[in-house]
Amino acid sequence: MNKNSITYKETGDEHRARRVGYRGTQGSLRNFAIVPKNDIKDINKKYYEPAGKYYKTKFTIGFELEKVNLPRYKEYAIFTGYERDGSLNGRNTGEAITNILPLVPKGHLRNQMFELMFQAERVIDSDVNRSCGGHTTICAAGISSSDLTARIRNYSGLIYALYRGRLRNPYCSGNVRMFDESGRGAIAIKSGGCVEFRLPSGVPSVQSLIRRYEIFFELMDFSVNRNRINFNMFLDKCTPILLRMYDYNTERVELILTLAKDFQYYINTGRVRESIREFMPNYALRD
Repeated sequence: MNKNSITYKETGDEHRARRVGYRGTQGSLRNFAIVPKNDIKDINKKYYEPAGKYYKTKFTIGFELEKVNLPRYKEYAIFTGYERDGSLNGRNTGEAITNILPLVPKGHLRNQMFELMFQAERVIDSDVNRSCGGHTTICAAGISSSDLTARIRNYSGLIYALYRGRLRNPYCSGNVRMFDESGRGAIAIKSGGCVEFRLPSGVPSVQSLIRRYEIFFELMDFSVNRNRINFNMFLDKCTPILLRMYDYNTERVELILTLAKDFQYYINTGRVRESIREFMPNYALRD
């Protein structure tokens, strides 16, 4: 690593090593998406923009990891801290909130993010149950939140297929077609070019978190950097990730791909195909 490379270390702030109230970590977020120029090789302008002596990544991502049996609280560089969450059912519940992470293609910076995940494996691999979610916020520089929503809407059928079991969860069942800019449900449209996917389920392991990172990168890359909408090409690009996600169970991956097309058809048209009917909230079936 270059001697001027950015390092990601714990701060020693005790606030980050204890559970606080809901939204109590928001003022302590660290932005890991700004990196020294000489830390990045083979710059692709699609993914980075200059910021003085630094590069700022055009895409960022943040995760909320809801857990039902958190281990002893400890600061990890990847997390801004831990919060209470009254929606969870368990003994020592809470959620670990990541800092702002760069969402980038394969390379040194992405590997650094994965290393931070492994450093926090004790937390990330701790218990989840059906009450847990894995809310994921993605942001794009230079794009409004409403514009980003319109773009990712063309590819979100895959996210719905992956986490279809939560579409009837009262915290996730609204705004399924991604039109309502004021509502919360499957997604929530935030300020500053950001969209929160509320649909993902709890994160059971580091490997699962890595696969989610990879999928959301492809979602953003296709949504923002492609001139033409090509959902089938997007699915082809994601298939190797899905195979790793499901331990090369080809039948399961084929099911996900089929359902992704049917969910995308619903997002585009409002029409519910039989294959996804059992997962849809009641109001969607009445449309």
